[in-house]
Amino acid sequence: MVPGSPTTASGNNPQFFNYSAANTSSASHQQPSAPQSTAPPYVPLPGVIEQNEMFDFALKAAPNILFARYKQYGQVSTLIIINILS
Repeated sequence: MVPGSPTTASGNNPQFFNYSAANTSSASHQQPSAPQSTAPPYVPLPGVIEQNEMFDFALKAAPNILFARYKQYGQVSTLIIINILS
């Protein structure tokens, strides 16, 4: 046994008698409430909404287009297309 190490009754589980973290109160660990936001909600411009809709359409169509290219040209061409898009 090392001097200053915790003593054990069975040799497996250390017993910490003077462990100060066990005595901390839960009140000191409460998170402060979030301050109320006074800024108006974000309203995107029409161009931003249109661009987001185009991204959404393209991303939803991508799996179908890649699968069609795979069926048409095989695995190598699909990998080339994915590499070009990356």
